[in-house]
Amino acid sequence: MDSIIQSLLRWSSDNGIRLHPSLRIRTNDSDAPRSLAVFSDAFIKLNDIVASIPKSAILSVKSCTLAHRIPSAPYGLGSQLALSLALSHEIAQAAASRWHGYLQSLPTSAVPIALLWGDHDAFGVDSDGEEATTWITGTEVERAVRSEESQNLLDEIRHYYHSVAKYLLPRRCTISHFLYAYSLVSSRAFMVDAYHGLSMVPIADAFNHVTENHVHLECDYDVCPLCGSLTECAHDREDTPSYSSEHMDWQSSCVSSVPDTCDMIANRPIPPSSEVFNTYGARRSNASLLAWYGFALDGNENDTVGWDFAEVVQALNSSNPSSVEPSQQSYKAVLHAWLSSIGSMVTDDSRLVYRPDLDDAEERSFAGPSTVLCINSDAQLSVYLWVYLAICAANCEIDNGSVEANLSQRTQSAVDVETLVALLGAVMDKQVLLEKTMSTEDGEDIDLDQGNHMTTEGRGLACRVAYRHHYSGARRDARQRS
Repeated sequence: MDSIIQSLLRWSSDNGIRLHPSLRIRTNDSDAPRSLAVFSDAFIKLNDIVASIPKSAILSVKSCTLAHRIPSAPYGLGSQLALSLALSHEIAQAAASRWHGYLQSLPTSAVPIALLWGDHDAFGVDSDGEEATTWITGTEVERAVRSEESQNLLDEIRHYYHSVAKYLLPRRCTISHFLYAYSLVSSRAFMVDAYHGLSMVPIADAFNHVTENHVHLECDYDVCPLCGSLTECAHDREDTPSYSSEHMDWQSSCVSSVPDTCDMIANRPIPPSSEVFNTYGARRSNASLLAWYGFALDGNENDTVGWDFAEVVQALNSSNPSSVEPSQQSYKAVLHAWLSSIGSMVTDDSRLVYRPDLDDAEERSFAGPSTVLCINSDAQLSVYLWVYLAICAANCEIDNGSVEANLSQRTQSAVDVETLVALLGAVMDKQVLLEKTMSTEDGEDIDLDQGNHMTTEGRGLACRVAYRHHYSGARRDARQRS
């Protein structure tokens, strides 16, 4: 193993990769073959660059030997498959590949990502993997390995190999070789910039993952998407075509001398004699880590149990067949109005509800409802699930004589959205007071009507909804699934 690390370090030095003098790459204490880790020999300061990797050293679809032949895919599964093809070809070249010193340090067998468990092409006869696939049935791991269209990702990977990859790879590169490369891409690749896209970044992928990481990777993303130049180039002229068949020759002396690197930078001071960790995503749950990286953490605070709309409706109907659920369109209209209201601020005082850490795009698109209609590892309902269940609880309490007149059917108008948002504010207010009451020894000094200016009928409705909602069947269902 020492010879493998020494070859990696020699190759890194030859390709301009610089390591902090206090860093050491060593064998990781795990059963995985050729598993590396990064350690500190001495104290490293905040904001120190611990590793600097020139973009000329990274392996991407644009920099590989097959750069002119691999169909471009900027993101998603397509980018993973394209990079897997590039990586497969370079591995097949062995010592002839200019990345050989790096590639020889990678694991020699497929990374056990959950997507490949039990697959004979990836692992041969794998009884443990086959049994493990039964354990994840109906769990968040199974949901993670499904595509957005609920298609089998493994089938899509096989289709890409048989329709594209095998015609570009040496004949000896079977589907097993391609799945091996895919597992490396899934567990080790980084998004680099607008030109390279998803890439293998030598040395950077030797840092293992924790949520409270020491370092993070920084790259200049805004480069020319046609040639990769960080500085002004011919493609900046208005009369230049918006496409180019040319690829950057990273060995050419014509490449700009302006440093363009991927840098591992210290988030915080790093003590001596400790492993130095990166993060593969601050919000990665164990389901995500198992699905795409092949491991899980002890006690991951990002773990959740989630449902899509159909599953929530099914659970509610099984416990109350007469329940009336809002349409997705109605629900989203109320949700966005509620989140923008002053009344929603009291949610921060609840110990039973939390706000998932979503970026603006996720919140606007509401993509992947199972990631937001969820309960976290502290048994707290997401505010998105709470709003849905509160609307359903309100529907059960409101009797206007017909289902058609129910609030769930009337929330298309702005007036009804405003009415329901006001009711949700009152319900959350009552719930918070109820939580405080239950947390005190006698609870008699808490007035459930304090600070509320709704009518007596409205207060009564809010209280009934709060009590109904407080012990939602979804919480019991989550405990059963955990």
